[in-house]
Amino acid sequence: MHQTSLLKKIITCFLAGLTASFATQRIIYRTIWEFKNKWIPPPVFAAACILSVLIIVMMFAIAWHRNENKKQTGSPATLAFWQGVLRYFIAIDLSMIGWQKIFHLQFFTPLGILDQPFSGFSGEQLTWAYFGHSYAFTCVVGLLQIAGSYLLLFKRTKLFGSFILFPVLLNIVFIDLFYGLEAGELAHALILLLGIIYLLLQEYNKLVELFFLTKSTMPDFHFKKKFIQNFIKLSVLLIPLLLIFSYGPPDKNPQLTGKYSVHNLFINQKPVAANSCQDSVLTIIYFDKENNIVFEFNSQQRRFIGSYQFGRQNKNFTAEWRYPVDQKNAFAGTLISNEQNQLVLSGKMGNDSLHAVLLKNK
Repeated sequence: MHQTSLLKKIITCFLAGLTASFATQRIIYRTIWEFKNKWIPPPVFAAACILSVLIIVMMFAIAWHRNENKKQTGSPATLAFWQGVLRYFIAIDLSMIGWQKIFHLQFFTPLGILDQPFSGFSGEQLTWAYFGHSYAFTCVVGLLQIAGSYLLLFKRTKLFGSFILFPVLLNIVFIDLFYGLEAGELAHALILLLGIIYLLLQEYNKLVELFFLTKSTMPDFHFKKKFIQNFIKLSVLLIPLLLIFSYGPPDKNPQLTGKYSVHNLFINQKPVAANSCQDSVLTIIYFDKENNIVFEFNSQQRRFIGSYQFGRQNKNFTAEWRYPVDQKNAFAGTLISNEQNQLVLSGKMGNDSLHAVLLKNK
């Protein structure tokens, strides 16, 4: 009977042990919270748990290999056992995470944080606030994790369960990585993903046959000339790229883009203090991509939002407003740089003249 290589034994036991230790640690954190906080610091507990489990399973892998060499026969039951351990702990871990989503134990963001400015959110806070905004979507993700976990437990459905969980875990890993979530969360997701990849690779030959060798039962159409068929396929790549290039860059005036504080403000030739409580005092201007512009008057609740046009040669500057809908007074004037490389905005909005120096915020 075919013997399992030492490398495969080590990988199988390593992944099974690592997954089991992470899952067990998560359960202990949930059930013995006070013990974790008062007696053993979380990083020490996690390291001790993972290290002890890995030492045990690695010793077992070596003993397993020596035993097979002595008997000169394979041990399929032992391999199946460790793969079963891997499947079980992936299933129980992801199932627990899925149920937490359904019972509002994940994607919770404190109300105090939700009232903070968007720009002050960390990557993790942004992620949890965004996904937590839709309970229906949260339930869909949770149910996929639960369904994939249960399918993983049965011989006939374990491949189907792996297919369900692979994109879910890959998405979680990418979110943890690119949105700057805690390193422990990223490591946990990576271990689960590696476990699913391992299970998929056990059916490597079947997957290659299914995706690349099996002939499709769908009817096929061929052009008489090969180059026409190839051109049509290539157009799927080229046409979107040509359209994207035809749009031009989204930042039409990169030299302006940014947030500016308003200084030396004059309305109808009269100076107005920036810290005045009047609603009409312009304090901040945002020049954004796609020629979007925002005039802010002392508060985020008092804003004009619209689009601007800027002539680089004649320095003419105009702004028309989309919000508020009843704001019909467009701004028309000039935008120039003074000797200190500061922007100077001058013009009229309705019946009022406006003159201000704009300082870019860093």
